[in-house]
Order: sequence, then C-alpha cells, then structure tokens
Amino acid sequence: MHRFEAGNREFRISLHLDAIDAVRDNVTDSTGKPVDLLEIIDELNQPIDDSASLLNRIQMDRRLMINIVYAAVTADDPDLITSREFRKLMTPDAQGAASEALIREIISLFPQPRQGTVLAIWEQMTTIQNTIQEMIRKEDAETTGALLNVLADPQLLDNLSGSSPESLASTPDA
Repeated sequence: MHRFEAGNREFRISLHLDAIDAVRDNVTDSTGKPVDLLEIIDELNQPIDDSASLLNRIQMDRRLMINIVYAAVTADDPDLITSREFRKLMTPDAQGAASEALIREIISLFPQPRQGTVLAIWEQMTTIQNTIQEMIRKEDAETTGALLNVLADPQLLDNLSGSSPESLASTPDA
C-alpha cells in the first residue's frame, strides 16, 4: 500500500485484485479500451513498443492516471469521495504524488525477483526525467533572462522599430 496527499487529505492506493478489477471495470483509455493493470506485467515478457505500453500511457496521460488512481482509491470504499471532489484535489503537486504512489504500487504487482529490477529502472528513468526537466527550466530561465535583457535595451528596441535617430537619418524623405 502506498499513500499520497491531496488537498490536506491522505489517500491510500493498494492494488489488490478487487482494486485491479475496479480499475478495469471503471476506467477506459483514450481508445475506449478498459485499462487492465495486469497488462503491465505481460508487457515485460514481450518486445515493448514504448509509446503503446500501458505504463507509458499512464505517465503521459494525466487524465488516465487520475481516473486509475480514483478507481483504486475508492475500490474498498466507493463513498470515500466523489470523482468530482477527487479531481478538484488533483493539483499538479497532488498529481505528482498520486502518480508516484500508483507507479510504486504497480511495481509491487511484479513477482519479487523482478520488483527490484523494475524499481531500479523506474528510479533511473525518474532521475533522467527530473534532470531533463531541470535543464529545460534552466534553459527557459536563461532564455527568458536574455530576452528581458534585450527588451530592456532601448537602443535595440529603437533599431527594431526603425525609429532611432540613425534609422530616421538614413530614411529618404518622400
């Protein structure tokens, strides 16, 4: 069982058979196909088309992830929270916490010898993803800073608008 917080509430995800069935019975992907979390285990035994893997779809499609988490969280107690209330609590931080709890719970579905390997791979992928996101944020900050410096230069703005004294002097009178 894994826990996460959303809106000052704590939720538990436990992917026991009833929760897996609740997800399959209540959640469909973008193609309308029921989501069977046990597919993830089967996918490890086949050549993986990463874009089509269920685990990748869960990570890329926030709506799908939230629907899966909601079905799993309410499997034992359907009256715990309404879907609408749950969605309102799913801020970006709560989505991150719910996603991590779900992925860790999915990893626990694997047979014991594979759990460690799958967990290590997931942690490495998460580290790489976080590094890339940090690089993008840093680049965005540097780009934004450079743009602000450019925009703060009145001479450059005058040159771009064509209204600098030099551009006026070089413009023939009509």
